[in-house]
Amino acid sequence: MSILQVQGDAFRNFLFYIRSEVTKQDYISRFKIFMQYCRVENADELLYEDHKRIQSLITDYLVHLKI
Repeated sequence: MSILQVQGDAFRNFLFYIRSEVTKQDYISRFKIFMQYCRVENADELLYEDHKRIQSLITDYLVHLKI
């Protein structure tokens, strides 16, 4: 299993505004799970997807979580 990369300018900017370290770690952990679901290894890969595709991935993931 490869190491997921939750790095990049966009993700770093997102985390910059989260004050609580606990919340920050929780977001990172949950985002890694989302990345696994999307089958991407680097958070920046999601930036290059069409916005309709990203919306579909998020919707499908939320449905998946309800199951």
